[in-house]
Amino acid sequence: MMRQIDFRFEAYNLARFSQNFRKEIRMNSNNKDTNIKVDFPRVSPRFLSESVRSVQEYYSLCITSYLNHTRIQVLVETWAKGKCVSHIYNTTNKETEKMRNRVATGIFDITLKMFLRDNFVHSDMHAGNAIYDEKRDLITLIDAGMATELPQDVLWKFGDFIRAVVLGDDVKLASVIYHFHDEVSSKQPKPDAVKLHQEVKNTLDRWRTKGYPPRPGVPTDCTIGDVMADVFGSISKLGVVMRSDVSVVMSSMQISEGLIIGLDPTFDIIGRTPPYFVKYQGWGSIQNVLSAGYNSEVVDTLSDVHKNTGDMLGVVDRKMGGAA
Repeated sequence: MMRQIDFRFEAYNLARFSQNFRKEIRMNSNNKDTNIKVDFPRVSPRFLSESVRSVQEYYSLCITSYLNHTRIQVLVETWAKGKCVSHIYNTTNKETEKMRNRVATGIFDITLKMFLRDNFVHSDMHAGNAIYDEKRDLITLIDAGMATELPQDVLWKFGDFIRAVVLGDDVKLASVIYHFHDEVSSKQPKPDAVKLHQEVKNTLDRWRTKGYPPRPGVPTDCTIGDVMADVFGSISKLGVVMRSDVSVVMSSMQISEGLIIGLDPTFDIIGRTPPYFVKYQGWGSIQNVLSAGYNSEVVDTLSDVHKNTGDMLGVVDRKMGGAA
């Protein structure tokens, strides 16, 4: 909560997001580009201290030192043109359908890059914090006071977590949850691994009757966020306490997913996700995933993903010359 009212953090986060998305921001002036464009407000140096102005030319490099020596009581940012996405969120108006689909695609692309490429995530990406300029096809994200990242030793395990959730692998999911239990801060011992797996399996099995895990191109009434909320509710009785940073990232995922589905209920999150793993997480090909220790049911799901997405994994792999 302190980070929400201390504008030094928002200034830092905005600068870092601008740095992470500098390539996409440079492409904003390229009208021929088919990808949706993204931007972040810039902080005005005229209303900050001299110490800030002296390093303003390095603003996009997010120099932490200037934040440590700056007390910001008022934050003045550049104006974001467009309409708040909340105006079209959860609507079924045919006139806004194309716009909603377009914004959902852009939010999805931004979110996956934050999670998988940058490991620096906007933690409050709801409809009220996204501004869409239809004329320029540009999404501007605001209110960046809350952002999070994971330590490197946790990041790769979190990749396993995402894959297990997406593919419905109860064995891998229980294993990662066991690893993420915060034994030190919670002063709670590690949960019983066998009971933990059984609880996770029972929960996922209940959702399988409702179309979980989602498969590319197949309508379903469940979302990943719904399933995960149920999983963590059911395992709480076993004394599982997740690491705080992992919990924040999971919450951020649920917020982003809710925004995407609210804009486009038919959005194929599962089918569009694998290329991002290939490009940013080292899945050189589908074989990399199949050799990751998943069970036979998961292999079948992956085969469907590979088949129904037009061989996207192979296409991305060839374009990138292997894992990027």
